Amino acid sequence: MKAYNEYMDNISVSDTLHRRFVSCVANVSSSHRPMIVRRYATAFACLVVILLGVLTVPRLLPENTMPITDSSQQPKTTGPVVTKPDATSKPDATGQSLAIYHDIDISQIIRQPYEAKVPFGFFFDQWLMMMKQDKDLSIGLHPHSFGSHWDDRRFTKEDIASSLDISVIDPVLPNGDYTTKQYVLVDDEADETIAYRTDYYYFNKDTMDFQSRFSIFYFEEDHFSEKIEEMQNVTEVNGEIHIDDFSPSTNAYAKVPHVRKLVYLKNGVGIAVEAEANAVITGGKVEQGKSLELYELTDKQLIALVDTFVFKSPGKNLDLTAAYADLDFGAYLPQDLPAGFAFDIAYRTASQESNSLFASWHKGLGYIEWWVSPFEEDDKSRLTTVADTKNYDLSLYPIPRADSVPRELRIIVNNPIFRVEDLTLEVVQARAYEVSDAGDISGHRMRFSVLYGDTLVEINIKGATPEAVFEILQQIKK
Repeated sequence: MKAYNEYMDNISVSDTLHRRFVSCVANVSSSHRPMIVRRYATAFACLVVILLGVLTVPRLLPENTMPITDSSQQPKTTGPVVTKPDATSKPDATGQSLAIYHDIDISQIIRQPYEAKVPFGFFFDQWLMMMKQDKDLSIGLHPHSFGSHWDDRRFTKEDIASSLDISVIDPVLPNGDYTTKQYVLVDDEADETIAYRTDYYYFNKDTMDFQSRFSIFYFEEDHFSEKIEEMQNVTEVNGEIHIDDFSPSTNAYAKVPHVRKLVYLKNGVGIAVEAEANAVITGGKVEQGKSLELYELTDKQLIALVDTFVFKSPGKNLDLTAAYADLDFGAYLPQDLPAGFAFDIAYRTASQESNSLFASWHKGLGYIEWWVSPFEEDDKSRLTTVADTKNYDLSLYPIPRADSVPRELRIIVNNPIFRVEDLTLEVVQARAYEVSDAGDISGHRMRFSVLYGDTLVEINIKGATPEAVFEILQQIKK
């Protein structure tokens, strides 16, 4: 795994979503689209917090209701569920709703107790308090307790912008029913706000059972120990943003929460995004398979959420029908998927910074990710002919590829581009490989891109055969 991480850390692609996001240095314009971020070992996927010279802030409530400042509209602790759907909320082709805000108190959400002991600092809000205490001790202060505390307090994105001297935009939330809670971290000695946090709680609106939580933090580095840098797993290298691999989930058998964190630091300001999901328990026993599926879905939603931080002009979620109807890119989406793959999300961006359509499907721990965008100048370095097998044939490069792929070929071997007229089944088979990770599914994995005229289709797949993928690619635009 270490060798794989070292290999991936040396990859600098120009653009791909769901494993790596490309960002420009502050105040430098760009026409790049995000690229597929590299996959971590066994669980599904991951995205990265990006600043394009500006930092961003979460959608605290649905459009035109963020945040609540009128006390008459504060979340209620009793009474019926009140929904406030986003302007874009509507059923998708599978009947799944998009993000719908419910004006309820989080105390109404039913959560299962943790049977295993969860240490203090396991969650990022606690960890920030520990880092504040370390900072105080390092400068000779001896604060009572941790020297800071979280206050239940509402705030606006303007409050964050003014406090941290940044510009902010709103991300697009994952699909589902949710409510919010806001807190600020207060320095006990100075009595000032040093961090902002918004929690998004997703739940089953019929049973009120907890499903997942996403928390977004904004803070100034100077208030915390330098150990905060050790927590950073999102970094900028040569103008590109990279995310470290997530370690495989090891708590599928235990009744403890599944938690992932993405931490990005830039110009003295930090952004952290944390996702949490519980194990699936039936009859008092943890269901490993269903738990892993839920963990992977939560990771995927985390990435999709952070993806919306990339753009100065954020995109929007689409249902499947709207995605296929997209005039520019809808015709490049797969039509006939292998049996059992269900639609997850579709996301459209259309701005000077990004012009693309992303869609994904899943089958258990398998997935099909599909990204469509214009072919750009930076993509040309990954274009290869079928004759140049060294550029794409994975059978030439045994795992760990950090040791087997020459450094000068790593970018193109990681994600080569083929012209559709050159694509053959043998080429697709050359891109497919299988690994055996504990707790993961068996089956082919593959990642590559296909050029249709001046439109680029990038794919990242686990659990579909090369034959099925080749047939899908051949049917596009016919």
